[in-house]
Amino acid sequence: MILIIAEKPSVAGEIAKVVGATTRGKGYLSGNDYIVSWCVGHLIELAKPGAYGEGLEKWSLDTLPIIPENYITEVSSATADQYAVLKELMSRADVSELVEATDAGREGELIFRLVYNQAGCKKPFKRLWISSMEEKSIKDGLAGMKPGSAYDNLYEAALCRQRADWLVGINLTRLFSKMYNKTLTCGRVQTPTINLIVNRQRSIENFVPQTYFTLTANCGSFKAYSRADDQAKAQQIVEKCTRHSDESYQQIAVCSLKNILRRLHRPENKGTQQAGKQCDDDRHDSGYFQTDRNITPHRHIVARTKFLSYGNSKSSTASVAEA
Repeated sequence: MILIIAEKPSVAGEIAKVVGATTRGKGYLSGNDYIVSWCVGHLIELAKPGAYGEGLEKWSLDTLPIIPENYITEVSSATADQYAVLKELMSRADVSELVEATDAGREGELIFRLVYNQAGCKKPFKRLWISSMEEKSIKDGLAGMKPGSAYDNLYEAALCRQRADWLVGINLTRLFSKMYNKTLTCGRVQTPTINLIVNRQRSIENFVPQTYFTLTANCGSFKAYSRADDQAKAQQIVEKCTRHSDESYQQIAVCSLKNILRRLHRPENKGTQQAGKQCDDDRHDSGYFQTDRNITPHRHIVARTKFLSYGNSKSSTASVAEA
């Protein structure tokens, strides 16, 4: 008999259909030389500090930090019944091999290994690595299983995550709770996440509005925008547009818009793109023009000019808006 252990009852049910295990027992399905059971999430957990010594049951700053030399695991009281079912199935004389069918990932690996080790099982097992419950995927997965030892590194990574959670949660929760005389829970994921939320809220509360200026280039079929914190710098760009001749300015316009035009792949734009590539403009900052339709201009300083758009010279407007 082959014992297949899934992570959830629903997954076990789908696998059981494929292998022909249709007879229902207490906590498992069997048939066609297969037994299919499940874990219901984490059945095994790390023991509380009290398991490492009587003096560690009491919350005290004197006992911190608590860093076990060897970690102790215990059966979760909430899922003890299902663990008893799995342990009995593993120890059956007619079960010669196991299949680890928990979720394909680090946590799935940990869930099976903890149960396997807690039960003291020494029977060989293979890894069923699938992410789809389709019949074909399950059959392909069963046909291509690897030895469980191929995933030892994944298991070690999962152990590191589990123990890191324990160390941070136990030590920091006791530390801050004793320091502030109230229960303050800390966690490896929980605490940094709360910190992100708090910092964001503080940024909102302490926000100071700042004046900025938007340079707008109306190119007819589209508009290009850029933001400047200094009005003089923004005004300088507009003045550059007005003090050049049409012929000279058209070349500047190509340089300014070359980053945009290079993204256009229409045949009619070929001449404009080539002009943009060949331009070597030391007088104008081409980075000033970026497409951004989310900026709404308010107060404008306007200069009439000409822009080269899609290879054609069109009358347009360059302006600076103060927000």
